[in-house]
Amino acid sequence: MKQKYNLLLLIACFAHSAHADKVYTWVDDNGVAHFSQDKPKGVNAKQVQFVAPPPVDELPAASTVQTSNDDNKSDEMISGNWITSPSTLRKSTLILKPNRQFSYQSLNDPKNSVDLIGTWHYEEGFLQLQVNKKIVLKRGKKSESYENEPIDVQVLQLTNNKMSIMIDDQNIDLARF
Repeated sequence: MKQKYNLLLLIACFAHSAHADKVYTWVDDNGVAHFSQDKPKGVNAKQVQFVAPPPVDELPAASTVQTSNDDNKSDEMISGNWITSPSTLRKSTLILKPNRQFSYQSLNDPKNSVDLIGTWHYEEGFLQLQVNKKIVLKRGKKSESYENEPIDVQVLQLTNNKMSIMIDDQNIDLARF
């Protein structure tokens, strides 16, 4: 039940449509990346530049996403910093580090947010996120959990600057930032 709730919460953070004006990013003294719609005071925050990816006529089948265990080109291609497309209401980031660690952060509301931390694995068009730590901020009250919860993601399209994914029948477009 918890796993289903967490998956629905992640989908809700990615799936709504509209446009956010500005998003700022900065790294704190501990090396943790932060994102906010409000420019923070006292830190050197940079505004994230949203660039719309080129239009896609047709998404390839998931089996056409090529992987190679020998040279890890697919891992190199999928790892990086991803943000939901500019037309998405709930701005979110997904950072897939080369060391197979990931972090997810919702950006819209500083009093209601979800942060996920864990490991990732990509193989043959599927991305599995293994959530090790979840931080939920609801109406300003913080709760943390440390349970291993998998989230399965189908990768529909993967290019150098764009990734289209599907979670529970919801298509989500991400762009590299």
